[in-house]
Amino acid sequence: MKSFLTSHVIALATYVSSVSAHGYLSQPKASYVPGSIYTDYTSLTNSSVNKGFDGGVYNGAPANNYKEFSKHWSATGYKSLRDMVDPIAPGYGFSLDTADPVDVSSYKEMWWQNNELKEGFLASHHGPCEGWIDNKKVFHYDDCVTEFPENPAKIPTDYSSCKSSKCLFVFYWLALHSPKWQIYKQCVPITNGGSGQGKTEQNDEPSPDESAEELAKKISAAAPATEESTSDETEEIATKTLSTIPATEKSTSDEAGDEADAPASEKLVKEPAVEELTPTTKGTAATPKEPAIEEMTPATKGTAATPEDSSPASRAAKTDMCKRRVRS
Repeated sequence: MKSFLTSHVIALATYVSSVSAHGYLSQPKASYVPGSIYTDYTSLTNSSVNKGFDGGVYNGAPANNYKEFSKHWSATGYKSLRDMVDPIAPGYGFSLDTADPVDVSSYKEMWWQNNELKEGFLASHHGPCEGWIDNKKVFHYDDCVTEFPENPAKIPTDYSSCKSSKCLFVFYWLALHSPKWQIYKQCVPITNGGSGQGKTEQNDEPSPDESAEELAKKISAAAPATEESTSDETEEIATKTLSTIPATEKSTSDEAGDEADAPASEKLVKEPAVEELTPTTKGTAATPKEPAIEEMTPATKGTAATPEDSSPASRAAKTDMCKRRVRS
């Protein structure tokens, strides 16, 4: 009994998995509602949807059901599978039409696959499929599983009709393996970068193709800020230079005062101090001060100074001479 229940549970789990795992859009890759079983069908319908299907037998083998459907299709008046499905399933199942667009500029196919059962279209699910980009039909096949049996199913698709920054690709598939027809409808926003409508981003870094002239312009644009900084530094240096001048002049004055207080003998021997030139601004040359040279009064040319004789005999002779002059 236990083994019987176990085998039935396994069989039921396998059945549920196969029922909910029918497939999804993998290229261009669609986005889905988080946590949803997005591989499941979108809605159900049957032959009563249109009187044109009346008289057909749709409860036989999957391949026979498809043949009955195809035989009555022209009587329905539908121009496309979309005309039949949209009134029944107005949404897009669990797929999101608000997702960021996928760039299809390098794509030439649409892919449909089933990861759980490792199939594209399930082998038993005969029926038509169709692809649209906005209001343009880009493909239609009467029995997709027969046309594309591989995994993933790769359907040739022309995406060139998408010329705006965002288009909507919609995939339709009707599975006729039972009297309750399963509708699969999924979408994916797309953009065709090859049309030149894609969004571009600016990059401030230089590109490999940037010319030397363009690079020079960028460097030149940064020059004013550098020149302004250099000008400020020059002004600061000039200010510091001017601030040192008073201290230099004071030192020179003190040295001159010390020289004036020195004895005359030292003045004659001492060489005059040579003052350092104090730099001035704006290219004006500084004139050094003339050293003060004291002049000596020279003796009269040709006159020799005779020293006086201060001996006693000399003084007596002078006195006697004076007396003689008085007498005479």
